Amino acid sequence: MIKKIVIAVFAVIINLPLYASNFAESHGFSANGIAKGNAVVSTVNDWSSVWYNPAGLGKTKERTTVDLSFVNGKNSSGSLLNKKKKNIEYKKERTKNGVNEVSISYFNTMPIMDVKLNKSGVNPGDNLNYGMVTIGAAIDLNIFYKMPEKVVSSARIGVGISAVHDGSLTKLNDVNYKQHNYLRYGREAQKALILAGFGMGFLEDMFGFGVVANVSFGGEGKIKLEDVAIDPSDQYPDDQVKLDLAASPSFNGGLYFNPGKITKLLDGLNVGFLYKMETMLDVSPMETDAQLTVGGVLMPMNISMFDYYHPHSFVGGISYRISQLKPIIGTEVTVSTDLEYQMWSKYKVSATDTIRGESIPKLNDIFIPKIGFNFSTPLSWLDVQAGYYYQPSMLPDSSLIGEGNFMDNDVHAASLGTLFRIPKMGGMGGSVEVAVSYQFQYLVEREVFKTTPTSLNPSYTYGGMIHSGSISLTMKL
Repeated sequence: MIKKIVIAVFAVIINLPLYASNFAESHGFSANGIAKGNAVVSTVNDWSSVWYNPAGLGKTKERTTVDLSFVNGKNSSGSLLNKKKKNIEYKKERTKNGVNEVSISYFNTMPIMDVKLNKSGVNPGDNLNYGMVTIGAAIDLNIFYKMPEKVVSSARIGVGISAVHDGSLTKLNDVNYKQHNYLRYGREAQKALILAGFGMGFLEDMFGFGVVANVSFGGEGKIKLEDVAIDPSDQYPDDQVKLDLAASPSFNGGLYFNPGKITKLLDGLNVGFLYKMETMLDVSPMETDAQLTVGGVLMPMNISMFDYYHPHSFVGGISYRISQLKPIIGTEVTVSTDLEYQMWSKYKVSATDTIRGESIPKLNDIFIPKIGFNFSTPLSWLDVQAGYYYQPSMLPDSSLIGEGNFMDNDVHAASLGTLFRIPKMGGMGGSVEVAVSYQFQYLVEREVFKTTPTSLNPSYTYGGMIHSGSISLTMKL
């Protein structure tokens, strides 16, 4: 660290820009969402709504619940036994189940990158695997204040907190844009997420809205180094560091509409919309003074750290529950489609970068189509999901011919998953859902032809594949 700062003494102004993602942007936030290709903006109604669409926190009337009839009494033919009291208990459980919930999940990704780079040093495709632990919860606001049921059908607050599985919250990776560096994978995606918000549904969940805060951090700082020698060996100068960092939340908003509540002709149709503000970690200015031992020369510098940028995003989605197939194939199918628009052309750079006039690549706005399927099997305790999305690269070919070496590919992502429901029994506080998902990403190979290739900046190709898995346990109270 000190060695890097000493080398930087010979620059008047230094800035190390980076534009990165996080694991949820690169793969998805919940096992259930990932399994359905993240095409859930119109259907989500659990704790993961804080990421996919906060309006889902206000959607509880049509939640899929556990069929407890086999616990409350069924004969061998499958018909309900005439036990009135237990049937009443079943209906009561069905009404309450899942309004409040707590969840813990684990996500792991194993990239296998194919980078053909004729250059000595660390391969940018190595050591990109990592894991994330997420804790989520959704709580009924009626616990705190009873709302008029005829108007407010549902109201919940929700939280989602993710951290890297090794205990670190964030791995800052502020590197120069000339370095070979994946924008969506490895350290670039290992950022903690802190999400909190609320959602409300109205008129039997005919429509609703939600708002969530995505908490990031930023601020400014000062660094003072004394007795710095012009020497490549390790040094331990007197140093003083002051950082003033504060929470810097961005706000996401969502809506949903269920037209089937107006007319039976549209029963099963749901519409959703999500807007996400841009997010970033910005520490600027970061004033630095280094005093040399020779001549006592004071070298002032301006250093900034800029990381984890993600652009303004708009997501629209439509889903349809096909109940007509159930008598034929014994399963109910829900098909959901999303289209996401990400405004990468508006990406931010720090003030020092503007002063230096660096030729940072101009990024493209992109559209990401998604589709997901949920199959409610004849077994009431089991659902099967599948999904697919296509994510074009926001990095244009024209940006790769110069000195810049940001790396990003067109991505085809396919996923599969299952959802198991375990009814409340024994001393359990509620029923439990176990969601398991697998995602495969294929990175379309990309060729980079440099106009003036050198040994330090050669032409190269890169592609690969990524295997990811997630599992979650959610108790519904």
